[in-house]
This record gives sequence, C-alpha cells and structure tokens, in this order.
Amino acid sequence: MRPPVLVQEAASIIQPLADENNVELRLHLEHVGEAYWDKRSIQRVLVNLGTDAVDACRFDPDRGKNFVVAMSLGLKGRAEGEERIVIEVSDNGCGMDEEIKEKIFSRFFSTKGGQGTGLGLLLSKKIVEEHGGPISFDSMLGVRGPNSE
Repeated sequence: MRPPVLVQEAASIIQPLADENNVELRLHLEHVGEAYWDKRSIQRVLVNLGTDAVDACRFDPDRGKNFVVAMSLGLKGRAEGEERIVIEVSDNGCGMDEEIKEKIFSRFFSTKGGQGTGLGLLLSKKIVEEHGGPISFDSMLGVRGPNSE
C-alpha cells in the first residue's frame, strides 16, 4: 500500500469537519515507498487523530487564532541505521493539561462529554503498536503549536 494515498484519503474524510469549524487542513507528504499495513486500521487511526486535532481547535476558547491541523508523512532515521515511516498529526488548538495527558490513552476517558466514547486513542495506540510502531504526543495547555500563524 502507498502511505501518501492513505493519508490523503483520511484527510478527505476529515476535511468536511475542518471546513465546518474554520480549521485549515494542511498536508505534507513525502515519497516513502510501500508499507505493509492494514489499510483500514491505519486509516482509522489517522481519522481519529485528525478528528481529535480539529476538536482541539474547535474547543479552543481563543477564537482569534487561524486554526490549522497538519498531517505529515516522511521517513526518519533510527539509531540502528534503518529508516521508519513516520506520520505526524499536529494542531494549534487548546492543548492539554497534565491531568488529561496522564489519562489520554485510558479506556473510556474523553474530554468531549457525550460526544466521545473514550476509546479512540486507546484503540489507535493498540493499532499502531500492532503494526510495530510507537504512538506519542506532545502538548502544553495554552501554548501555540508549530502550526500557529
């Protein structure tokens, strides 16, 4: 499977939500060759992360921002000398406090009230790890992310 196509497909699913919430969706896709992933599972992860990123913008009280969600795909080297395909999803939304960061991958934990099941990030983590990769995040409450204007 070709990872750039997968990221583009996930972005097309997220785009209507981004448009509805005045969030710009940016893609940066490098050629990374073929990947032996379960397409449906990885697409689920990307849609979940992208939707969460749009929600971080949607729930940000600073309505004066130019909200941006970025999805990037590229290769990164590892200490062992091999390269790994890396997909990053970032936003310049509201960020997370320490309590939320500690619970982010917990079952049934959601910051979306009745709109979330609290399973999305937990399932995403499981899928990524089953594909041999790590999943991580970086967030600071109230600090503008790398996509800030």
